[in-house]
Amino acid sequence: MTVLVDALVLRRWSVGEADRRICLLTREHGKLYVLARGARKANARTGPATEPLMRLHGQVVLGRRNNVLAQVEVRGGYPVIRSDYLKLSCALSFFESMDACLQEGDPHPETYDLACRFLDALSSTDDPPAALTWADLQLLEQIGFGMNWHSSVSSGDVIISPSAGGVVPSSEGPIHDAVTVPADVLQYLASVQDAEDPLHSPLALRCIPVLHRVWEAVADRPLRAREALLDLCQGIS
Repeated sequence: MTVLVDALVLRRWSVGEADRRICLLTREHGKLYVLARGARKANARTGPATEPLMRLHGQVVLGRRNNVLAQVEVRGGYPVIRSDYLKLSCALSFFESMDACLQEGDPHPETYDLACRFLDALSSTDDPPAALTWADLQLLEQIGFGMNWHSSVSSGDVIISPSAGGVVPSSEGPIHDAVTVPADVLQYLASVQDAEDPLHSPLALRCIPVLHRVWEAVADRPLRAREALLDLCQGIS
């Protein structure tokens, strides 16, 4: 069966001598792993279309063993993001999280729309961590892992636990996945969670390590793009 898709390329990797496998987030069919035959050949028409962040319209042939990209039209490539290392790192980190938490073939049109809004916001912002923080919190809500960031503590540090769903009482005993969050960062996260758009703030940069811990707990595996972003942000701070 052949289906039409509007899609974003989340990941890609090489297969064989000339092919490429790509992970697509589609509006109609959710996450799909698709084989792009000959994409790595010199002057292949499908080659540029299979890079991460590309926005596509095309045809996918659904098969038992492989889904195959049959025709493709590039609708956008976000060159502003690609030319800025911090923006690109934020985009790849978000896409890595989407790939890690979404089930293949399970449609999430609202998640596809969120990804497009995130890329548009990231393209135009001077505060990439703020765009990523906002998108991360929206995605966590959409997949059922929304965190409770609200606390009555106004200064000092607060303990959160991804497994407990957010802030935990100070009376709790040892917690295996405890994360220490400064109160001002926690207040910012609570504000962003309810915001319609990213909220620019120097605090956004300090959210990167907190959300890194949360996403690793949700994904239950290392997230290499998140690790690289964490190193980059530590260098900036």
